[in-house]
Amino acid sequence: MTHMVSKTARIGKNVSIGAYSVIGDNVEVGDDTHIGHHVVIDGHTRIGSRCRVHPFSVIGGDPQHKKHDSIVTPALIIGDNCTFREHVTVNTGSSFGNEIQMHDREHGGTSKKRATTRIGSNCLFLAGSHVGHDCKIGDDVVISNGSLLAGHVCVGDGATVGGMATIRQFVNVGSWSMIGGSTEKSENNSKDDQTFISI
Repeated sequence: MTHMVSKTARIGKNVSIGAYSVIGDNVEVGDDTHIGHHVVIDGHTRIGSRCRVHPFSVIGGDPQHKKHDSIVTPALIIGDNCTFREHVTVNTGSSFGNEIQMHDREHGGTSKKRATTRIGSNCLFLAGSHVGHDCKIGDDVVISNGSLLAGHVCVGDGATVGGMATIRQFVNVGSWSMIGGSTEKSENNSKDDQTFISI
């Protein structure tokens, strides 16, 4: 098999990597994770254990923001047991995001603050979905086919976003919400980010 894994990437135990996949310098992959063929994982990206990344996904790409300062090196953190189906894209944080403390191998293992996109555990991202820079996704979330999350979107635990839905930047989707297919969501569920909302 022909794949490119950086010598400085940290790959856990029992990880399988398909043909023509590329794993970048600052990537960490947890145990028992499967990476399919033609996958790109880049940036300061940490993927948990028992995740599955299907073909043609790009995980940890640069933020799609015209004013992002490329000197900043933001990050992406993904929990355990997450599945990314075909053609899913997930961006790192941006120079406009909230910073969190992270271990930094580039500077002798010291801790450094990085703007970060965060995804919890047990999440499912269906084919063609997109998670923008600086998003915060909880646990047990489903993002359906072709759905687009703009930058700085927060999705609470257990929420489901229907197929082809678009979520505007800075919108909060409450825990256990159901966003219908082809919905355009441009405001929060409610003033207090109420849960159990169907749209």
